[in-house]
Amino acid sequence: MNAVIAEVNKNAIGEIRQIAYATWPVSYKEMISSSQIDYMLEMMYSEQSLREQFANGVRFLIASIDGKPAGFAGVVPKEDSKDIWRLEKLYVLPASQSKGLGKLLLDEVIKMVSEAGAGILELNVNRNNRALQFYRNMGFEIHEKVDLAIGGGFFMNDYILRKKVS
Repeated sequence: MNAVIAEVNKNAIGEIRQIAYATWPVSYKEMISSSQIDYMLEMMYSEQSLREQFANGVRFLIASIDGKPAGFAGVVPKEDSKDIWRLEKLYVLPASQSKGLGKLLLDEVIKMVSEAGAGILELNVNRNNRALQFYRNMGFEIHEKVDLAIGGGFFMNDYILRKKVS
C-alpha cells in the first residue's frame, strides 16, 4: 500500500465529504437508523459545518492511496483542558479498510497531539461499533459511558475512550 498522509485545509472539504458520505451508510447501518445517519451526516459534514470546524481549530488529515483520498481524521484540543485533545473523526473508505490505513492515520494524530504537548487523546465511539476493538487494540481504554442527545430525537450511545500519548 502506497499511502501518504497530509494535513489539509478547507480546500479539502469536498474530499472529506466524499469519504464521509461513502463510509457512514456502510459503517453505521447495523447501529443506527438510516434517518439518523442522514441527520448526522448533514449535521457534521455539510459544507457549512466543515467550514465552521476548520474555523474552530479542527485539524484534518487525509490519507491517500496512490494519489486518491481514502480516509481522513479530524482532531482538536478539548475546550476545557489543554492536556486533552479529541479525535473527532477517523474514517476510511470501506474498500480501503483492514489494510492498516486507520492505524497510520491514528499514529499521525497521536504524533500531532504529542508534539502539541498534550498528554491524552480522547474520542467517542458508538458502543456497538466494531471500531471499538480497533481502538482498544491501539491502547485506548473506556473512560465513560454516555448517551448524548444530538437533536432530531436522536441519541449517540457512546463510550468515551482515552489514551495517554506522552
